[in-house]
Parts: sequence; C-alpha cells; structure tokens
Amino acid sequence: MKIGTIVRDGPDGPLPRPVAVLADDEVVVDLRVAERRRLESEGAAPDAALRIASATFPPSLTEAIQAGPTFRRRVDDAIDALDVEATIPFGDVTWAPAIDPPVMLDGSAFEQHLVNAHARGKREVPDLFYEVPVYYKMNPVTVYGHEQELPWPGGAGFMDYELEIAVVIGEAGRDLRPNEALEHVLGVTVMNDVSARDVQAREMTAGFGPAKARTSPPRSVRGSRRWTSWSSTTSR
Repeated sequence: MKIGTIVRDGPDGPLPRPVAVLADDEVVVDLRVAERRRLESEGAAPDAALRIASATFPPSLTEAIQAGPTFRRRVDDAIDALDVEATIPFGDVTWAPAIDPPVMLDGSAFEQHLVNAHARGKREVPDLFYEVPVYYKMNPVTVYGHEQELPWPGGAGFMDYELEIAVVIGEAGRDLRPNEALEHVLGVTVMNDVSARDVQAREMTAGFGPAKARTSPPRSVRGSRRWTSWSSTTSR
C-alpha cells in the first residue's frame, strides 16, 4: 500500500487531500471522494456521505492515520473498488509532502557519517554517540512536497542535501523492545534533508557560549526537507 497527499482546489482555496498511490498505473485515488461515493452507493444521503468521508479522510494525513486499522481498511476498500471518478493521473497531480508530521527527529545512526562530520571540525566522535541513540529535532513546518521549490535561507551561501530514509510512526508507544517496534511503524518514505552547510560549519566549530548564542544565525536555517510523493506502508 502506498499513501500520500496531494493539493486540490476547493471553495476556500487549495487544500491537501490524502490519496492512495497506484504507482504502476501512474494514478492516485482521492480517498475522500472514493469514500463518499462508496457510502452513497450503499444508500447514504449525499450530505451524510460527505460528512463521514471528510471525517474518515481529513486534509491532514497525520489525523487520518490516528483511526488505526479503520484507516487501512478504508484505503484498501478504495484501492479494491478503484472508482474511476476518484482517480487522478500523475500528470494532473500537485504533490504535497507525503505526510504532515507533528514531530521530526533526525537520528545519527551511521558511524562513518559521524566520523566524517566531526573530522571537518578536527574533533573526535564523542563516546556518547556509542552509548545512546542521538538525534536532533527538525522543524516540521519546513517540509516541502515532491517537485516543490525550496526557499534559499538568508545568510546561507552553500546549500547541500542528503538522501535519507524517513520512518513514519503510525501508532503511539514507549519502552518498546526491538521486536515490538515495527508494529508501530506506518511506513517509510524518501526524505532529502537540505542544509545550509556554511552556516552549519560555523555552528559546529565556533561553540555556543552566551555571547556566541546571541550573534549566531538561528538553527532553523540549517535546512528544509523535500519528501517524496508517497509513503510505502509496512506489512502487518
């Protein structure tokens, strides 16, 4: 199953809409339209069908997946029925970010990457990186969709990107054992992490004393993220 988000025009302007992605056919299924038409075909009044479909598939994919197994079942139903009136070809689609995450964490998970990054600042990798999972918090409002243009931050002279894999958490949990963690993963997607390298280099080498903190550029200029068109969900 592949799910994502597109932008569709509405009476109040462009709005995000969750979709099922049929990559082989190069079409998406507007899940709210598919659900509304399914309900109407089963006898629901148009107004009631629209209310239920809008609640099942709200503009926020994060809110939609909170329905848990019900969300997956309704997506499967839309794919199986494949209502032509709810499908849109890729060529007519404007992609939004694959998902609208409330929280984004970037883990320092690969040793050689850490070694290379610290070598630029002529430092050794701290022992802490080998003792606990280390991450930094990213700004979830700096996420852009496939083929969207990223803004160039003020004060940055060198923008760089890294191809990364993003794991989308779909169910709450804590103190999980490794064999339990996958049950809480909705899926994976590609994320390009874009950073202002010159600003980042100054941050990593200059230190952050009280005076430095007042004059250093804000950490938000470290980058934006462009996500791929959809998230491929995991098998349960």
